Amino acid sequence: MILRKALLVALAAIIIMITVLSANLSQVLGMSQDVIIWGDMVLAAILFIVIVMQIRKNGWASRRNQ
Repeated sequence: MILRKALLVALAAIIIMITVLSANLSQVLGMSQDVIIWGDMVLAAILFIVIVMQIRKNGWASRRNQ
């Protein structure tokens, strides 16, 4: 459970890093910066939905270990 939460946090950090570095990525990949930012927004929305589903399923804290 803790590993899953850590994985979601790491994924969020990677999305933030990609957003910050989008100007460099657009030059490296040869894409428009807007395309990369829209892709990041879609990834962030999917991650948000996954986190909300996990919270609704398990609650804010893991109650199984208490």
